[in-house]
Amino acid sequence: MILGALSLEMTRGNKYSTNHITKKAGSPEFWDFCIDEFARYDVPNSIDFVLDHTGATFLQYVGFSQGTAQAFAALSIHPELNRKISTFVALAPIMHPPGYASRLLDYIIKKNPGIIFKFFGRRSMFPSVAFWQATLPTFVLHASMDFALVFLLGFQNHNISSLQKRASYTHIYCSSSVKTVVHWAQIMRDATFGTYQPIEPARTNVPLMPKYATQSIKTPMVLIYGGRDDLVAIDTIRERLPPGTRYLELPNYEHIDVLWGNNVENDVIPHVLSALNSSKADLLVR
Repeated sequence: MILGALSLEMTRGNKYSTNHITKKAGSPEFWDFCIDEFARYDVPNSIDFVLDHTGATFLQYVGFSQGTAQAFAALSIHPELNRKISTFVALAPIMHPPGYASRLLDYIIKKNPGIIFKFFGRRSMFPSVAFWQATLPTFVLHASMDFALVFLLGFQNHNISSLQKRASYTHIYCSSSVKTVVHWAQIMRDATFGTYQPIEPARTNVPLMPKYATQSIKTPMVLIYGGRDDLVAIDTIRERLPPGTRYLELPNYEHIDVLWGNNVENDVIPHVLSALNSSKADLLVR
């Protein structure tokens, strides 16, 4: 049996991945995607690409934040994908975050997710961020990012050093489609991890979005999350994942801390390696 590993998946539309065979990155058609497309096409195609080019039978998937949501959705709609992933390690996993830290913003967005299209159009969300990350003085960039994270998500980032921020804040935001942001707003509004619902202003009674059947996932999963991470909503996630899923809470960790916290080499990485190694051992025994 040959085992393989997926080292990096580039989600479409980020600053490293704006090429397309037929569509130009400046067109609305290029940006007409959301979590549904990630789950339906991108995740399974990336996995098949790795397996085809390595000759491996299985691979192990490590995702962070939205990367976990994409995997949850993909595994729930592609039964065959569950046979190709030997284990899924979900760092700071999310399905349906409760909402934004700003109560006013949270109310406005949940009341009408389509308002995001009115303000930002139907292409890339904040396409100028990369420019400001490259040109702003370090202290201004740090202050701006800290404020945005507190205002939008309530992150205090006390576990992330200034040195780590210097290295990471120029990479913290990778552009995506406005439609993806609207999809997340619908998920938060309906408290349901489901598919995108077309925005129809004339309709007042919008039905709840169809749910992703995450209880049907067969791939063994290990979820590692922060005890102070308000985006995770771990109790709800537990209800919507199958029995046998393993959970590890990191006290005093927030969302981004799971990647960039001061002590991840002791608190996070050993658990990730343990999950991956135990998966390999289990497959070899079988």
